[in-house]
Amino acid sequence: MQFPMFHPRRLFVSALFAVAWPSAVQCQSATTGGLAGAVTDPAGVALPQVTVTLANSATMAAQSAVTSASGAYTFSLLAPGAYAVQFAATGFKTALMSSVVVNVGEAPTLDAALDRGEAGDPVRCPCRLTITTSST
Repeated sequence: MQFPMFHPRRLFVSALFAVAWPSAVQCQSATTGGLAGAVTDPAGVALPQVTVTLANSATMAAQSAVTSASGAYTFSLLAPGAYAVQFAATGFKTALMSSVVVNVGEAPTLDAALDRGEAGDPVRCPCRLTITTSST
């Protein structure tokens, strides 16, 4: 029975990949930020199924997430910049917070409390924004 011999070229490529991969991942994560938070009603009860829409103020590129059973939502791998965040749910007034700034390596926490009522025009959000330095 013969054992396969290690080919020098394969060994070199494998070693190069093992060394280069962690730095490529670090470069990718060092260029983005994130945003997370929780949505409640005025009494502090978690609101599931709230649609949270995030729009980049410069590019108008938008993405959405739906809150979990605990009212939590998360956006990751966001380009740094200013964003407008809208919270919408059936039976509650739509809330809007403009100028939420996401910086590289930061993940601000944006908690919102929605008032009961008709959706209609978005109202200024009674939100709490906390800047943390945790990486995304």
